Amino acid sequence: MKDKHILSGEELVDCMLPAPLEGGFRMEGYWVWCGSVVKGEDGKYHMFASRWSKDLPMHPGWLVGSEIVRAVSDTPEGPYTFEEVVLDRRGAQYWDGRATHNPVITK
Repeated sequence: MKDKHILSGEELVDCMLPAPLEGGFRMEGYWVWCGSVVKGEDGKYHMFASRWSKDLPMHPGWLVGSEIVRAVSDTPEGPYTFEEVVLDRRGAQYWDGRATHNPVITK
């Protein structure tokens, strides 16, 4: 079996490119977490993410106010632009109504 080289912390940092300052996805007035990105047939990158209002605290806000949104970018690193709410929060009367959160998108 061939030995694999394990990178040291310094070597790992040397391999990383700088992150774009205006990349990613953010929305004024919302917490945005749990992004999952897929490249669409349109050639664009579609991010599905959890968001909830900053009027709610981080915890337990994500449990009771989270919804899933879709945002789009021309590049995987963004910036992403909000497109739509794809799964709204449903309410405590439903078994899953307090956890519209943490999307995982596969294609």
